[in-house]
Amino acid sequence: MTMSEPEKEDQSALRATYRCAATTTSQTFTYPLQNSAASANQGTSEKTAYLSELRSSVSKLRTDINALLTSKMEQDKAAAGESAAATGQAAGQAAGQAAKDKVAAAEAKAEAVEDGFEGEDASEDA
Repeated sequence: MTMSEPEKEDQSALRATYRCAATTTSQTFTYPLQNSAASANQGTSEKTAYLSELRSSVSKLRTDINALLTSKMEQDKAAAGESAAATGQAAGQAAGQAAKDKVAAAEAKAEAVEDGFEGEDASEDA
């Protein structure tokens, strides 16, 4: 996250931009300030009012960024859960098909063995 100085055309705003490292998305937060930036020629009360408003805006910024990050974490967890479920489902389907194939092979062997016994019975009768 980067916090920028107020731009010249808008000297009375706190602005911060969150950029996600994993994606190209970004979110800009802007908080207008009623009091102008403190300067050397301002009195103590003006500077105090500006700093108080700035502190309040930073607190709002922190709250909003925390909400954004919490939301992104929940989305990431949900996506990871869906991915794991899809992987588990595919693995389960593959295992199920392998089990069906083994059962079919066992049934074929059993049938071949039965046919072999029937053939021996026929040769003994002759």
